[in-house]
Amino acid sequence: MPIMKGAYSATYNAQAVGNTEIGFKLSYSYRAKGIVFDVVGGTPVDMLLDGIDMKVGFVAQEWDAAAIPALRWPFSTTLGRTTPSGLSMWTAAKPLLMTACSEFTLPETILFPKAILAPDFTLDVDFNHLNRPLPMQLIVFPVKEAESYESPELPDGCDDIVYFIET
Repeated sequence: MPIMKGAYSATYNAQAVGNTEIGFKLSYSYRAKGIVFDVVGGTPVDMLLDGIDMKVGFVAQEWDAAAIPALRWPFSTTLGRTTPSGLSMWTAAKPLLMTACSEFTLPETILFPKAILAPDFTLDVDFNHLNRPLPMQLIVFPVKEAESYESPELPDGCDDIVYFIET
């Protein structure tokens, strides 16, 4: 019986995320609307998929890793600056690519074509004399299924959508 194991390195928009404290954690939940018939009362006889909420969490350990500024402040290339309300977070989202550190780890790669700091996630930045881990949580947006994900497109309602690609 194979055991799932193995560490991953990651890049965000092709820049190194650096070492993490406990690796990466993918979490998701889905919503569905129940279909009910009066003969069974309020008991659903079927459900229709109504969306998936997907997030990737990790604890960054390296403040000077190239991707950290964009990960912790995705609103502008200048830390502390932002545009007025109305910024499209889907447009601002970048690819997160996780790559296995060992040839024996499966999947070898996991690509999230569109990921960005999750809304309603409180990013706690410690400024003290101790080690400063930086817990992060990214939201993963769906993209239109495509042959290549170098320029992901918004889903258009008629094609399958993709949240991540494992190889």
